[in-house]
Amino acid sequence: LGSGLAYHLHTLSDDDKMVAIRNRARLRGIEMSDEVVRYVLNRYARNMQALLTLLDKMDNESFLKQRQITIPFIRSLE
Repeated sequence: LGSGLAYHLHTLSDDDKMVAIRNRARLRGIEMSDEVVRYVLNRYARNMQALLTLLDKMDNESFLKQRQITIPFIRSLE
């Protein structure tokens, strides 16, 4: 049993989460400022699954409403 591949997972810091969110957004063609990402990290659940689900929601709504993702836009989703 002890001969298999083992992975060590660590918790992401807030800076790591910022980079991850911005990179995922960039893959979707969305540019998010540091201010917007910090706003999200300070006001929403900090686990990556919840953050990526929120990014999906913001992406869909910004496309439907033809708006950039800004702090006022995020507030309008609440």
